[in-house]
Amino acid sequence: MSETPELWLSLDLSSQTGSLAVHSHSGAELRCLAEVTLHDGGEHSESVLPGLEQVLSEAGTSLTLIDRYLTTTGPGSFTGLRIAFAALKAFHLANAKPIETLAAHEARALAYLKTMNEKPETLWVSTQITRDSFLLTEFKITQGGLVKIGDTTVAELNKERFADLDLLTDKPAEVGTHFPIEARHLAECLEQAQSRETLTTDSAVAASSPTYFGSKNY
Repeated sequence: MSETPELWLSLDLSSQTGSLAVHSHSGAELRCLAEVTLHDGGEHSESVLPGLEQVLSEAGTSLTLIDRYLTTTGPGSFTGLRIAFAALKAFHLANAKPIETLAAHEARALAYLKTMNEKPETLWVSTQITRDSFLLTEFKITQGGLVKIGDTTVAELNKERFADLDLLTDKPAEVGTHFPIEARHLAECLEQAQSRETLTTDSAVAASSPTYFGSKNY
């Protein structure tokens, strides 16, 4: 007997360009049914509900049929992260479906590694968290998967210090590879993510909150 596919709704509002995606998941098969990018310069409070309606329509489903909600804990936009958590908490209370969270830097690292034939030994992921600071996470790539080494904050991403690193940036920079997060990355990397947390009860959902670094403008 074939397994009934689950429908996953992924929502990321941690960056200025937010996004949503709907996937069908069954066993080892994950299929993207629709994805929508919010080209709004960070005005996620106005665009997230129209974006939700669009992605559900394109996927041919409705919110009541979604089996699992996915979002990132950050780092990223303080306002965007709060909106995403508030929205998914409301969906959980209405439909009693679990919320999956994972760290944005791990999701970006895992998604990027899927595009590479030869993988580096170490990968750095950066997010601009204030006007003059960046959060960097160092990961070691092992046969068993991705291992987080630690976080550090720097004032700038300059060539003198970072030119020789395998570095992912959330915005174009003079060093590194521009590889921002997208909602579909959350679904694609969920089952490999060490930072994954599954929230199923009302109390666990109510107590959940994003990991936040930076000012309200980032």
